[in-house]
Amino acid sequence: MAMGMDVGTTRGKSVIYDDTGAAKPVKFNGENSFLTCVYIDDDGTVFIGEEAFRMMCLNPRRGVLHWKRKLGTNEPILIVDGREYTARDILRMFIEHIKETFEKQTGRLLKEVVMTAPANVSDLVKREIRSVAEECGLEVLQVAHEPTAALFANYENNRAPGLYVIVDVGGGTTDVSIGEVSGDNITIKGTRGIEQLGGLDFTNRLLEYVLGEFKEKYAIEITTDTHPQEHEELYQRVEKAKCALSTQESASIVIVAEGNALSVKVTRDKFNEICKDLILQIVDCVDYALKETSTSPNQLNEIIPVGGGSLVPGVGDALQERFGQSPTSRTDVHHAVAHGAAIACRLAIEKRGGSVVLGNTVLPPLRLMTRDVTAHAFGVTVLKESDQELYNSVILRKGLAFPCNEFTEPFKLAERDQTDVYIEILQGDHGARRDDCHLLGKFELNGLSRLSDPNHEHLIMITFKLDGDGVLTARARDSIDGIEADLQIEAI
Repeated sequence: MAMGMDVGTTRGKSVIYDDTGAAKPVKFNGENSFLTCVYIDDDGTVFIGEEAFRMMCLNPRRGVLHWKRKLGTNEPILIVDGREYTARDILRMFIEHIKETFEKQTGRLLKEVVMTAPANVSDLVKREIRSVAEECGLEVLQVAHEPTAALFANYENNRAPGLYVIVDVGGGTTDVSIGEVSGDNITIKGTRGIEQLGGLDFTNRLLEYVLGEFKEKYAIEITTDTHPQEHEELYQRVEKAKCALSTQESASIVIVAEGNALSVKVTRDKFNEICKDLILQIVDCVDYALKETSTSPNQLNEIIPVGGGSLVPGVGDALQERFGQSPTSRTDVHHAVAHGAAIACRLAIEKRGGSVVLGNTVLPPLRLMTRDVTAHAFGVTVLKESDQELYNSVILRKGLAFPCNEFTEPFKLAERDQTDVYIEILQGDHGARRDDCHLLGKFELNGLSRLSDPNHEHLIMITFKLDGDGVLTARARDSIDGIEADLQIEAI
C-alpha cells in the first residue's frame, strides 16, 4: 500500500493507489478532504473536520484551527477543562483520523506512508511530523517537500522536458521551487519560501476589512474577547466568501452583533486591492527563486499553482503580469501534494527493492529518478575570537542537491587545554548568531589529550553527509588522538 498524507494548515488530504493502479483521494464523510479543525465538547467528545468547525460557533475556546504554524514548539494552543494541547497533540489526532478512516473503509492496515511538509519551514517541524506519525504506528518512508511532491503529481500529466516553477500557496505557508524534468529524471534546482504567509492571511485580511466597515457604521468593535461567538460565525462566513471570490466577481458578507446587522459586498477587485501586499510577497518570492537558480522566466515550461491560496485571483494575475505567462494546473491544486506524496511512497518502496501490491495486482515500477535540494544551510556553533560571541559556521550550504558527498571543515579548540568538545548542529545562515539559528542536535567528543608542545594543537575535523532520505550524519574526529564521535539527524 502506498499512501501520501498531507495534513495542512487548513485541510487534510491523503491519496492512495487503488487496485487498478490509479491514484485516488481517501474519502472523509464523502468528501476528498477535511478541515483540520478540532473541537472538544463538554463531555470530552472530540470532533474533527467540518463538524468541529460548526461546533466552534457554540464556544470558540473549546476548538482550534490553524494550529500547524505552532509545530516544533511546546506552546499550548488549546486549553480545555484544564488540559493543555500542543500542535503536536493536534497533529496526532489528524494522523490517527486519516489512518482509522482508511482502515475502516478498506479493511486493510496502513503501515507505510510518505508525509509532507513545507520545504522552507524549520527542520524541527519536519522531524516532529515524522515523529508523530511514527507514534501513530506508521513507518514513515520520507517527509517530502510539498512543492517537490506537487511536481511529481504534475509529471504524471505532463512529462515534457524543461523547467517548471511550483508556486505552492498553502493555508499557512508559501513555497516556491524550481524543478527540471529530463526524461525519467526530476531535479529540484532550488527553493525559496515564506514561512508565515498563506491562505489564512488572505482570510484575515478580508476579515479585518469587513470588521472595519462594521465598526465605522455602528462604532462596535467585534473581537474574539468581546464577541467570541459573533467573531467565530463571521470568520466562517468570511472564509466562504474568500473561496467564492475565486470563481465569482463579488460576494456578500453579513455581520451581526448587538442587534445590529450589516451586509458588506466585496468585489474581486476590492479583495485583490486589500491583499495587494500579500500578493506582491508571493510574486517576489518567485522572482528570488528564479534569480537564485539563474533561471529566466522565458526558460520556464510552466508555472504550476498548488494549494488553495494559489486560487486567489490576484495571485495568478500578478504572476502573469510579472513573468509573462499564466499559471497552468494539470492536477487538482488541493490534492497535488498528497498525490505526489503517494508517488514518493511508491518510489521509496521500490528503492528498497519492494513492490506496491494491491489485492492481486502488483503495480509496475515507476523507474523515476528524483533529486531534491536543501532548503536551509547547516553548520556548527563556533566561538568568534573577535567578540567572544557564538555563531553558526556553515558546512552544508542552502540549495545543495542531495544525496551529496561528504563535506569536511577543520575547527580549532576554543581553549588550548580543553579535553572535551561540545558540538552543536545548527540550521541557519553562515555567520548568524547562535540564538538566531535552530538547534537540531548536539553530541560530544571526549578524552582529548593535553599537549605540552606549543607547536602542536588539536584540530577537530567536522564532516557532514546527507543521504537520499535527508538524513544528516555529523562526524567529529580529532586530528591528533584520532578520537571520533557522530550523530544522525533527520535534517530534511
